[in-house]
Amino acid sequence: MVYIIIILIFAFLVWSAADISSGIYVKTFCGIKNCDEKVVSLTFDDGPSDYTEELLQGLDLYEAKATFFVIGSKAEKNPEIVRKAHEEGHLIGNHTYSHLDFYKSTISSIEENITKGADVIEEITGERPL
Repeated sequence: MVYIIIILIFAFLVWSAADISSGIYVKTFCGIKNCDEKVVSLTFDDGPSDYTEELLQGLDLYEAKATFFVIGSKAEKNPEIVRKAHEEGHLIGNHTYSHLDFYKSTISSIEENITKGADVIEEITGERPL
């Protein structure tokens, strides 16, 4: 629970300090939100992990949404966590099937790893990640 509180405090500090007019965040958020509005995107990678359930509880407590970039092989082992995150309105992104090192891989193995990760997510959530 301490980790969740630290993450949420950090997110709040970033959100409160962000000055959209500075131009730093404009490229990221202009297409999504009004550029005069301060926004923060929470993302979590490489899960689901031992901490995902706790993160979901903390996000629920603060009525916050996040994007979880899941690894397909981990999602296969913990489909209930991925399903729960999806059902609670969080976005589920594809972080490949096995966290393949792209620099040491062929294009065909990269494509296969991305596709396999997307297949697992779609099987669990019913939606194919973009």
